[in-house]
Amino acid sequence: YLNTSHAFAYFKFDIEGSEWDLWDEILALPSHLQPTQVMFELHTEGAHWRVVPKENVKGKRQRQVDELFLRLLEAGYGILDIEININDHYCSEVSVIKVN
Repeated sequence: YLNTSHAFAYFKFDIEGSEWDLWDEILALPSHLQPTQVMFELHTEGAHWRVVPKENVKGKRQRQVDELFLRLLEAGYGILDIEININDHYCSEVSVIKVN
């Protein structure tokens, strides 16, 4: 997904379960190329199948969510907000910001 030589100050995405792969790419970038602030929707197994392809979220449960947030914290991100989607409780709007 990413091919950049400059960091994004702000990055927003809602890509129906593909955020898991995108975060792998973002966190593999050198720290100075990672976006400063990110807003994204996090989809997990059980998300509405008409919107989120099942294969995109297969095996993505609480443990995988916890692991992602630990990786974000280790990469220097702080959590600004987490809001559960009122129409699909298997999706949450998340906002993070680089704090170090």
